[in-house]
Amino acid sequence: MNVMRKSSTFILTVALIAAIVGWVETRPSLLLYLNTFDPMTLLVIWYVVVLAPLSWFVGRGLLGQKFNPRYVLAFLMVFWAFEILYYYPASGYVGVVTGQNAPTILEASEDGATYYVLMQYIKDPGIAAFLTYTVIPPVLILGAAFIASPQRVSRELRRLSTRL
Repeated sequence: MNVMRKSSTFILTVALIAAIVGWVETRPSLLLYLNTFDPMTLLVIWYVVVLAPLSWFVGRGLLGQKFNPRYVLAFLMVFWAFEILYYYPASGYVGVVTGQNAPTILEASEDGATYYVLMQYIKDPGIAAFLTYTVIPPVLILGAAFIASPQRVSRELRRLSTRL
């Protein structure tokens, strides 16, 4: 019974947090203010203020004491990688291809921010898109695996290198 009560409290708390975040992030004044930032700054704000603390809270709720900050960082890296692949319609690259620009707040996605930063240095939309959508997601996933379990990844890399 105690576990069930704890679980119910946890679920209700997560639901309440989701409602509060949803209400706060849809305030017109906040949206207008956030639209003044570049995509990378907006995404960092989102990750630091909302996603990292929520990941920590949910991870601790599901895994208890076994959960640690490395897992939050690893989760955020994997999340970033998959969001690059699945949220691409809002990126600056799509604007380059279609000739239509989205508001800055729409480009504050993982792929939009990654593409934005790369374009500050590379200046070639095709190369920046290739790096954003083809190179960076697997690098993030492999980096996350290493952060979450460095010994296991090192062991697997050694095993693979002996087969080559």
